[in-house]
Amino acid sequence: MLLNDDFLIAFYIILAVSISDAIDGFVARRLNCKTILGHYLDPIADKALLIALYLTFSYKGFIPVWLAIAVVSRDALIVGGVIISSMMLNKTLKIQPLTISKINTVLQILLIIYILLFYLAGKWHHNFVQDIALVLYFLTFISTCTSGLAYIITWMKNINKVT
Repeated sequence: MLLNDDFLIAFYIILAVSISDAIDGFVARRLNCKTILGHYLDPIADKALLIALYLTFSYKGFIPVWLAIAVVSRDALIVGGVIISSMMLNKTLKIQPLTISKINTVLQILLIIYILLFYLAGKWHHNFVQDIALVLYFLTFISTCTSGLAYIITWMKNINKVT
């Protein structure tokens, strides 16, 4: 939808996916209906969505390339860490979502929704909107890097416990 400039449809899809993901997580925790499949599929779906959105938004010129690289690199780092741990230790590394990671995901999604809202309203090129976007770029970048670093630290602690 985004590549075809169908921004309104894309906005509604992204909003629906984001809300349903939040509701799904809340219900699973609240009713204790967590499954092993859901434990793996939920973060994979989140990463796939965010990577696709950040690459597309970068391609369309809505976000800087450096921010898309940071988002994609962090997710590649996390997936790579799990794979390497599994291969090196011959054991599945249990990854628990960190608080900073949850904050990071919220910021990443809010940035996408912010951009779409102001683009759809025809106000994307206003200075004030651009200034707020710049602040959101940096907050998202900082949370992305901090989250990636937190996972590296967690990974290193887990490796040291096992070896």
